[in-house]
Amino acid sequence: MVGGGVFTPDPAAGLVFARRFASRGWMTYSVISSLATFVLTVPPWGEDSAGLRFAAGAVLISAWLAALSVRLGRRRSGRSGA
Repeated sequence: MVGGGVFTPDPAAGLVFARRFASRGWMTYSVISSLATFVLTVPPWGEDSAGLRFAAGAVLISAWLAALSVRLGRRRSGRSGA
């Protein structure tokens, strides 16, 4: 259950940013990444798969954060980040 407290803010941020994006692709990517990370890290499944689920959730949300950073950086510098 520790994963819920650690990983919950990142998926929540994904849902907040999903509302901000006008591009349907980015909105969909944000929602899917957020919900998948939440599903992978929060439910109390067997302990034997917990490490694998947390790793998958961390990779998924880290990829979303990296893509978001690139997009916002391009937008700030004046280039299109669509």
